[in-house]
Amino acid sequence: AMEAFFAGAKEAEAKRYANRAAVDILQVVRKTDFEVKIKEKKWSEKVAGIDMLIKSGGEKPFKLAQPSSNTNYSPLVGQLKGLLGNSHFAVASKAMGAVSMLAEGIGEKMFGLLRPTLPILLKLSK
Repeated sequence: AMEAFFAGAKEAEAKRYANRAAVDILQVVRKTDFEVKIKEKKWSEKVAGIDMLIKSGGEKPFKLAQPSSNTNYSPLVGQLKGLLGNSHFAVASKAMGAVSMLAEGIGEKMFGLLRPTLPILLKLSK
């Protein structure tokens, strides 16, 4: 009986996810101070900026707009790559969370864009 309940709940969640509109995170984040915050010198400001980005992704599980001619994630990934290399642990770990959100929300199409971040991510995960 419990298995049927969990299977039904999982199916309902999958249906809700499929019916949910994808978030155009690039449009949403433009309305925040993300760009300003990540350029600040203080690590706490950078972390606040990355938090804005993650919150712009919407609810979990993340469902983000797929890359297209109108949706180019390259500049954002470049900014996150720079933040991953930050010497402050809080900035780097929050940037890892943002990369994870992008990977989860976009899926396989994000692999090519995230490839340049792999050496940094591997170094950070040691």
